[in-house]
Amino acid sequence: MVARDQIRTIVRAFRDRLFTEIFPGRTEVPKTLVFAKDDSHADDVVEIIRDEFGRGNDFCQKITYKVTAAQPRDLIQAFRNSFAPRIAVTVDMISTGADIKPIEIVMFLRAVRSRVLFEQMKGAASASSTRASCRR
Repeated sequence: MVARDQIRTIVRAFRDRLFTEIFPGRTEVPKTLVFAKDDSHADDVVEIIRDEFGRGNDFCQKITYKVTAAQPRDLIQAFRNSFAPRIAVTVDMISTGADIKPIEIVMFLRAVRSRVLFEQMKGAASASSTRASCRR
């Protein structure tokens, strides 16, 4: 999903169903990890998520090797331990070696042609969170 209109449609559907169908009764967006195709795609996804949710930079952040505002490891640490950001968009950076237990939703906006890579990407979240994200 690289066309901006397609991204917007997916993000809007996610937003509209988040508190009614996916997590009924919740009031805060669960920690969500979005995998993008490349760095440019990640920029588009972040912009659209911020726009559709009507929230600022702290709500959704890009975590890739090309982030210049902060060190990627600091952004991962903040995503792991802080309330914000609620949504992180990455390419491959968090797919291996990062265990971020607060993640409840893993969203793929890119093709994953390797079963091993897919399992590693899912593995960024804890086992119970991963089951919930796959079920939805």
